Amino acid sequence: FFSGTMFGETLSIAAAIATIDKIERENVIPHLWEAGEFLVTELTKLLKKYGHLYPIGIYGRYPQIKLKFSPALGATKEQIRTLFQQEMAQAGVLIANCHGISFAHREPELKRIMFAYEHTLDVLYESLKADDIVERIGGNTVVPLVREAS
Repeated sequence: FFSGTMFGETLSIAAAIATIDKIERENVIPHLWEAGEFLVTELTKLLKKYGHLYPIGIYGRYPQIKLKFSPALGATKEQIRTLFQQEMAQAGVLIANCHGISFAHREPELKRIMFAYEHTLDVLYESLKADDIVERIGGNTVVPLVREAS
């Protein structure tokens, strides 16, 4: 028995069934995990290049990789995040602090993301060494809208 205000609306149910069929038929879920694993593996290698001083950490499960920014060498985590977002965007990748992997992420997209990371991390590293992060930020520093819990 199914009853309710919108009980006669079956288009959404049909769309959900069609979506589930496609997910199963095209092995979408394994693809999401493989793409996420690729990004984590390659990003981990790249971060190791800069040693333990690097202020970016990776956490989360492969399809939803998240980045955590920490203060380093006199720069605040907000300044680091701002320069990170700015440089990733200039390299063609819009990102705040996570990768929402989708079925559309294929090898060319993943390579482009890694190219953007290489560019961005080089700029961040040089900026931290030169202590000129504020001068490299092309606008206001990103600030949290919600205060972090103590």
